[in-house]
Amino acid sequence: MASMEDPLTDLPPPSRFDPQDLFAFSPSSTEHLPAPFLVWTPYAHRHLQQNGKIASHILLLGLCGIGRHLLHHLPNKTLLGSLILPGVSLANNHIGLSLQDRACYLYFVEGEPSVVLAIVQYEVPAERSFSWVKALFQAIESERVVVTAGLQTHHFRGRLSPDDPVLFQLTTDAQRSEDKENQPIAPYFPSGSLVDGLAAALLTHCQLRGIKGRLLILWPDAESSFLPLLANIFSAIVKEQGGQMLEFRHGINSFVGKRPIRDTELYL
Repeated sequence: MASMEDPLTDLPPPSRFDPQDLFAFSPSSTEHLPAPFLVWTPYAHRHLQQNGKIASHILLLGLCGIGRHLLHHLPNKTLLGSLILPGVSLANNHIGLSLQDRACYLYFVEGEPSVVLAIVQYEVPAERSFSWVKALFQAIESERVVVTAGLQTHHFRGRLSPDDPVLFQLTTDAQRSEDKENQPIAPYFPSGSLVDGLAAALLTHCQLRGIKGRLLILWPDAESSFLPLLANIFSAIVKEQGGQMLEFRHGINSFVGKRPIRDTELYL
């Protein structure tokens, strides 16, 4: 007669999980990294308010290739500082300011209304997006926020063709209320499709605080035909606030002829 199994002393059956898969449930090492922080230039220190922030009417953020390129080539801008994300290596960064650097540079564009640029040139992990956004808005106080980001194909409900560029938008309630009297600058992001990561965290922050926020979603994000369109959108937003047209001609011309990035290269 076989003896009964003792669940306390008998060896457990082999796991049905692959050993590598078991590490997916362990805490991420990024949880122990310090919070993002901003390093100001001497120029920025002269413009800080009593609350320690830089005030602006408009904040333009470039999270994708086209957005970064366009803002990087905008003339008449002055470096405010760099938003440091601990864990991102600064090795091989250039002495001068380069689009190849793994950094997030903040610039101030002189004029009325005042415009601040944020060119994000490193990947912010999804789990650190909200702490990154918190650090940004602890440093920058803005009435209006415009974000450019690439479309994540695995979250899109529908078909996409690399030969058929598309531009969508998502807005906060405050921005949509203002847009009611105007022609939409782009169709709204289709229902059932998702946006996550840093772009979603930025728009969520604006929504919760009643900021006029707009997220422009591009596919593919290396399509050069978007450059004049985005330049016109940025310029129109600034002009509506009483400012002068932004000069993007050099940035548009310098991008022409670049090879479009394929879908498989977008999210490496």
